[in-house]
Amino acid sequence: MDENKIREIVKSELEALFKSDKYVFHKPLQLLDRIHIHTGETNGSSLGADTSQKAGFHGFAATQPASADQAALATGGTGATAGAFPNAAERDAAVLLINEIRSVLVSHGIFKGSA
Repeated sequence: MDENKIREIVKSELEALFKSDKYVFHKPLQLLDRIHIHTGETNGSSLGADTSQKAGFHGFAATQPASADQAALATGGTGATAGAFPNAAERDAAVLLINEIRSVLVSHGIFKGSA
């Protein structure tokens, strides 16, 4: 095989690589300092295309999203008590929900746990 034939093959392979809209990595991907990932401005971007896929951050183990939907808490009170919890059960439900959110953020490495 002569030099020109090798150049044609390399050129063809590189063109195919750079024209691709999808890259599959079989080894860890390392980004150097100050490398930014730009995302779409119209529809945005997503990490994980399916709920069965896992993601981890800052060296924490990858986990799947929570499996249960979390209902929003009701607001209560009027006037001076606006936003106050009408009873201890609703207050406890709010504390439980906040702790669950914190736990998920800590387990994904987004928040730091207790010292």
